[in-house]
Amino acid sequence: MFGSGPQEKEKREEAEVKGIQIAEGVMNDLLFSDYGIEVRKRDGRFFIRYDAGEVAVQMREGEISREEFLRVQHSEKEAHAVLLSVQQRSMK
Repeated sequence: MFGSGPQEKEKREEAEVKGIQIAEGVMNDLLFSDYGIEVRKRDGRFFIRYDAGEVAVQMREGEISREEFLRVQHSEKEAHAVLLSVQQRSMK
């Protein structure tokens, strides 16, 4: 998506400032960030990122549905319930 020249570096930095991160050539739109979590949309799918570490930071990511994304935005309590669901699904 971006090359390696100075103009491409500037474009990448500008995109990151706007809340868009580039990961292996895939656009990640930051949709929500609060309660210590982030929700990003990638290829039409929703992903929640959260710190699962106790002593050290250990970021994890799990896919969520559109409905879960809407719940996350509603309240901290709903966000916590969605995180618990994501963690339970990842243990299966």
